[in-house]
Amino acid sequence: MSVGERLERWPCPCCGHRTLAAPTPSWATCPVCFWTDEDCVDPALLDQLFHAQRAFQHFGASAERWRAAVRAPVGDEAPPAAWQPLPEPSARQVERAALVGAIRAAFADVDDRGRPGLTETFRLDYHSEPDVAWDDQDRGWAQIPGEVLDYFGTGTTVFTFGNLAGYRYYLPAFMLRSLATEVVLTAARVVDLPLRADQDPPELPEVQSLTAPQRAAVAGFVRYVVRYHRPAVWAERALARIWAPVTGISAQAW
Repeated sequence: MSVGERLERWPCPCCGHRTLAAPTPSWATCPVCFWTDEDCVDPALLDQLFHAQRAFQHFGASAERWRAAVRAPVGDEAPPAAWQPLPEPSARQVERAALVGAIRAAFADVDDRGRPGLTETFRLDYHSEPDVAWDDQDRGWAQIPGEVLDYFGTGTTVFTFGNLAGYRYYLPAFMLRSLATEVVLTAARVVDLPLRADQDPPELPEVQSLTAPQRAAVAGFVRYVVRYHRPAVWAERALARIWAPVTGISAQAW
């Protein structure tokens, strides 16, 4: 190996400076930004890289906590002329925006007829009043405030003491709130439906209560959780057993 080959360096995926002794993924930590060079084919890792690049632009490190650990680049570590950070918006932001639009469109015509209320089902479950003021007078699921969804979404009372009309009515609200906060509400896990060994997913009453676009929107939500909220065993199970089979999503698309 020649001297020139021994001195060859590759750009860090986060800061672009030529600090890596091997092509990515080198599994090395860049001394200029303190990013550990991983194989970012996974959507969640790619999203982490996106935010690490923005952190480097703001703090001079891949995360603010690493500011004291980094050093300035030396003369031969300048980024290649063609190097660019990942574009904005991020792939995750694009996917989330498309998913929000799909959920809103698919469930836009769902009305409140026959659905039990959030407070009503809470009383049935706990035999007490909730610690949030909500009178169940909403006439559309989009009218429910975020703080109300956060409160009732910590459990699945409305689904345990509800019916199929309530399932179809409240599910989009809990899914969208989970996407807005990037904290998956417990109530949104109701998509992980119990399935007997002798049942086909399309036979489930909850699945039958949804239209094809609504099923696709739910499948998209579960796939998003699988991609960006790992570990999410319940979501992986729900996608593999129920929502992928009823919508035709392939394993390669996860």
